[in-house]
Amino acid sequence: MIWTLAARNVMRNRRRSVITVLSIAVGLAALTFLWGFIDGMNRQMINNTTRYFAADVQVHLKGYHDDPSLDRAIEAGARVLESVRADPAVAAAAARLETTVLASRADRSRGILAFGVDPAQEAEVTDLFKAVVDGRGFSGADDNGVLIGEGMAEALAVRAGDELVLVGQAYDGSVASASVPVRGVFRTKIDDLDGYVAVMPMAAMRDFLATPEAVTAVAVRLRDRGDLAAAASTIAARVGGDHEVVGWPVLLPMVAISIRFHEVMGFVVLTIFFVMVAAGVANPVLMAVLERTREFGIMLALGTSQSMLFRLVVAEAALLGAAGLLLGNAIGVGATATFGRVGIDLGAFEAGLRAMPGLADVIYPVVRAERSLAISLLVLLIALAMALYPAFRAATLEPVAAIRGIGEKGPGGRRGARRETSAPLPVFALIATRNLLRNRKRSAITVFGAAFAIVAYVFLYGFFDGFGEQLVDNSTRYVTGHLQIEREGLRRDLAPELAFDASAALAAVRGQPGIAAAAPRVQAQAW
Repeated sequence: MIWTLAARNVMRNRRRSVITVLSIAVGLAALTFLWGFIDGMNRQMINNTTRYFAADVQVHLKGYHDDPSLDRAIEAGARVLESVRADPAVAAAAARLETTVLASRADRSRGILAFGVDPAQEAEVTDLFKAVVDGRGFSGADDNGVLIGEGMAEALAVRAGDELVLVGQAYDGSVASASVPVRGVFRTKIDDLDGYVAVMPMAAMRDFLATPEAVTAVAVRLRDRGDLAAAASTIAARVGGDHEVVGWPVLLPMVAISIRFHEVMGFVVLTIFFVMVAAGVANPVLMAVLERTREFGIMLALGTSQSMLFRLVVAEAALLGAAGLLLGNAIGVGATATFGRVGIDLGAFEAGLRAMPGLADVIYPVVRAERSLAISLLVLLIALAMALYPAFRAATLEPVAAIRGIGEKGPGGRRGARRETSAPLPVFALIATRNLLRNRKRSAITVFGAAFAIVAYVFLYGFFDGFGEQLVDNSTRYVTGHLQIEREGLRRDLAPELAFDASAALAAVRGQPGIAAAAPRVQAQAW
C-alpha cells in the first residue's frame, strides 16, 4: 500500500518529480563520467609505461634496484627465468642485461641506458618493437644493431642506418667500446624512454660487455596486473631470498605519484559534487512536503499514523531516487562508454600531458561496474537522507493547523501577519523578499547550494593555482632559476662548443630592474 500511494503521489505532480529526478540523474552522470575519466588517465599511464619497457614486475639480485651495476648481475639468469615462467600468475618473462654507456655521433654525445634483450622474449613482455617509427626492429637474435628513442636520435642527429659509437665499462672492469648501426628509432612519447634508452640484442650486448650468461633483470608481464601483490609474493618464494621482486609502483615512482595525485583530486571533486547533489535533491523534496501541508493534515485527521506518513514520504523519495539512478546511470555510463571507444582528444595540451609519463594525447575513459555501483549507492543514500527531515516534518504536523495551511510561521509570528519595514523597497524587491522569507528552510537550502558551488569552484581554482605555483617555485629555486640565457640547441645535447663568454650578458641582465640576481654556469654531460 505504501509503495502504491508513493507511486501515485510521484506521478501526480510530474513536473516536480521530473525536476527531482533530473537533479539526481545529472549529478550521478557527472560523477560517473568524472570517475571514468580519472580511471582512464590512470590506466593509460600504467599501460603505456609498463607495456613499452618497465613491465609489471622485475626480478633483480637483492640491492640492484637501489644500486644498479654489473656487480649485482644474476649469474644463474637462465634458472631464475625458468622459475619465474613457471609461476601461474606470469603471462610472459624476458631476461635483460642493463648498463650505462656513453653514446656518441660525430661531435655529439649523451649518457644513456643500454639494454640487451632477447627479441623473441621481449616481444612477449613489452610492445617496444611496435613503437618503431623509422627503420625496422631486430631481424633476429644475431642482429648486431641498436634501437634508440626519437629524443636520442634528435639529440645525436642520427637516424636509422647511421652508426653510433658506444663506450662503457665491461663486466671485468675494462673499457668496452663498439660502433653499432642504428636499426630503428622508436617513439613512445615517454621522455625517459625516447631520450635515454637504447636496446640491443642480448648476444650483441654480451659481446660488447664481455659478460658470461649473467643478466641484470627478468622482466615479467602478469596475467592480472591488479593481483600484483600476490603475484610478487609467489614469484619471490620461487626465486629465493637473495633476489628482490619489484613491482611497477616502485619501478615507476613518478607514475605511482601521479596516479595517487589524480585519485586524491578525484575524491575532492567527487565530495564537492556529492554535496551539490545533496542540495539539489533536498530542495525539491522539501518543496514537495511544504506544498502538501493541507493534504498531510487531512491524512492525519483521518487517522493516518505518523509512522505511516513518515514512511510514505521516504518511499516517494526512494522512488524518485531510483528513477534518478536509472536515468543517471544510462547517461553517465553511456557517455563514458562512448568516449571510451572514441576517446577524448587533448592534443592541444600535449606539452602538459608529456609531463605525466605514459599519458597520451587521447584519453579513453573507463567504465567500471564497482565504481558505478558505489556512486549509485551513495547518491541513493543521499536522496534518502535528504528526505528524512521533510518526512519527519510531515509526520509531526498538527492536523488542524496543517488543514488551515499553517505549516510554518512567517517572519512576523503568524502566517500572513503584516510587517512594517524600516526602509522602503521597490515593490518587486519587497515581494521577492517576502517570498524568500516565507519559507526560510527552502530558501536556506537553495542559498547553501549556490554558495557551496561558488566556494567549491573558488577552492578548486585556488588549489590548482597553489599547486602550480608551488611546483614552479620548487622547480626553479634549487637549480634552474626563472630564466636561463644560452646558445640555441644547448637544451638538446649540452655540447661544450655551445659555450659563450657570459661577461657582457651578465652585465646587461644585472642592469634590468626586474632581475633580482644572476650567475654564470657551465653545463655539460658527464659519464
